[in-house]
Amino acid sequence: MANKRHVSTTINGEPKEFLCAPHESLLEVLRDNLGLTGSKEG
Repeated sequence: MANKRHVSTTINGEPKEFLCAPHESLLEVLRDNLGLTGSKEG
């Protein structure tokens, strides 16, 4: 878990906190970590 960053934000009106690696895109985090599969690229 080295180099992971703590992120706090609001998504769909709800506060969220998660860890992500610097190379991960926001899309990857939304879909894979938070289960928001409606998020699409492009």
